[in-house]
Amino acid sequence: MKVSNYIKLEFPSLSANESFARAAAAGFASQLDPTLEELGDINQKMESAGTDAETARYDMEFHIAIARATGNKVVEQVMESMKDTLFRMFEYNIEVLGKEGAEMHKNIIAALQVRDTDRARQLMLRHLQNTERARLQSDNG
Repeated sequence: MKVSNYIKLEFPSLSANESFARAAAAGFASQLDPTLEELGDINQKMESAGTDAETARYDMEFHIAIARATGNKVVEQVMESMKDTLFRMFEYNIEVLGKEGAEMHKNIIAALQVRDTDRARQLMLRHLQNTERARLQSDNG
């Protein structure tokens, strides 16, 4: 008998993701670490990455930075502890979506730069939902 160990992490679209997007937008409004310039630098590296693996690494770095910006150490530690799983997830997302995520990141950063946290929250939520939808479509055929 083959034993398979795995963990499945699911986030309901309109509860956990909405809450996360609000917290991240609020974090940037409070000028928490990282700075918007640092996020822009990470995103630029993601856009110019030459391989899917490199793109995924910068995508993961971007999302971990967003988690850090919430100011919630638990969120940050969960993201950090899941780096291997996140990397595989981001790598898969890039196979499905290409570098669409980098464009969404750019729009989020632009909204935060003008302190439009409502718009940033909406964009973050849309980004998370687009990724979820694309993965479901890919999984279903």
